[in-house]
Amino acid sequence: ASAPDPSQAPVLPPAPAPVEVAPATTPAPAPIQTPSTPSAGDDQEHSPAPEPSPSLPPSVCQACLCVFDIDRTLTGKQGDISSCPRNRVTEMHDEGYGGGSATLSALANEGIATTFCNECHLGITSAGSGSGEGSPWNNYLLDRVMRGDVHDAFMQTHPDTKRWSYGTDVHSPFVLKQADKRKQESVELIRQWFNKTEN
Repeated sequence: ASAPDPSQAPVLPPAPAPVEVAPATTPAPAPIQTPSTPSAGDDQEHSPAPEPSPSLPPSVCQACLCVFDIDRTLTGKQGDISSCPRNRVTEMHDEGYGGGSATLSALANEGIATTFCNECHLGITSAGSGSGEGSPWNNYLLDRVMRGDVHDAFMQTHPDTKRWSYGTDVHSPFVLKQADKRKQESVELIRQWFNKTEN
């Protein structure tokens, strides 16, 4: 047999080059950016210091004021605590709404001093007159109901102001006979009166 002719041998394609696969890696976490505190020399043009709020001149009273009506605010329905068990019936007579046993509302019974009004001046503006100036009921309102730390301190300094005013003739913080829908006028006059009295 004759030797095979090398030129007749089949030509095979070259083998593909091996592909290198990079090992799987976990990306490093991004650094956390924390705001830096500006030093004294840093430019603070974009964050100016807040300006102090303007204060009232010393001649102006800066205390708060709480003003109450008498009927159905400092009082409840006379002799009735069935609907409002925190009210308290007294032995005094209240002429309001046809008359009856004076009944303290929950507010008056538990004390104005138990509310934020303890730190405020106090006043009354009523369309009625209670049981009238000088009556046991009206005296009780001034002596026992209108109580609070700020109010008591003021009354100790100005004892002559524990008296009743009427309508827009305001010379004390306790106003009777000011018509409904005009009580706000008396409230403003009480505010002005306190400002003048304290200064």
